[in-house]
Amino acid sequence: MQLRWLLAMLTLLAAITLCSSCTTSDPVLTDVMADGGAKATATFDGSNDEKGDTGSSATISLSFTNDSFRVLIPAGTVLYASDNNSQRLITAKSVIVAGTSGDNTGRVQVPTYCLDEFRAIPSPQSELSFDAPDGHNLENTDKLKQLADCLSSSSLSQHAKQLIVWSVNARLFEMSRSDALETLTNQIREQTLDEQRTKLEANREHMRSNGSPDAEIDDIIQKELESEGIGRMAKDKAEAQIKEYVRYRDVLVGCGCANDSDPIFQ
Repeated sequence: MQLRWLLAMLTLLAAITLCSSCTTSDPVLTDVMADGGAKATATFDGSNDEKGDTGSSATISLSFTNDSFRVLIPAGTVLYASDNNSQRLITAKSVIVAGTSGDNTGRVQVPTYCLDEFRAIPSPQSELSFDAPDGHNLENTDKLKQLADCLSSSSLSQHAKQLIVWSVNARLFEMSRSDALETLTNQIREQTLDEQRTKLEANREHMRSNGSPDAEIDDIIQKELESEGIGRMAKDKAEAQIKEYVRYRDVLVGCGCANDSDPIFQ
């Protein structure tokens, strides 16, 4: 059993190489799929944390119409969750999947970035698609592909890379600093309110069991949600996040995703 497992792992490692061996002649997986030469499915492996900013990955399984193949899955390939309320993903590295005579299937695990900071993380083992659901097409795919490819050779932490991806997808560098701060503050406040509302509602039955009528519980929940502390916390977090973006100015400019003259840097 151990020998069989070792041979399987060696075969998989031999079939999959990072993009240092890619050539311009390697066909791109999505193009091969569009031409009917391959089928592919993907599943979300999960994230290292509940927000997705310290690493996540997806497993892509492929089958081809012939038993000798070599295709490229570029960095920045978009993967869409079946739940439109979940974050979309992009692959964080370019990989080659290659096969030999007698086997027309391939399988590869690819690191990913989440794209939509204020949406939920896809559930582990949930299905992902290469095709965008109606109304969920990604507008700035070229810039995100360029960014993912650039970050694949960066020594930045996964947390830093994820923050950069979120900021570029949100187009914060097209805004003034004050507009970016307002946008982030509002998004953080709404996310916090949703989380607080869920926690408070979960405690409703306990308060009922202690004799509190629903009207009184509703009043308690409303007062908690109207607390000024939530607004202050949201603004503080937004200011700290923008300072982090500015720290990565050289990386963003070097990757071609921002300019020194962008308002957010002024």
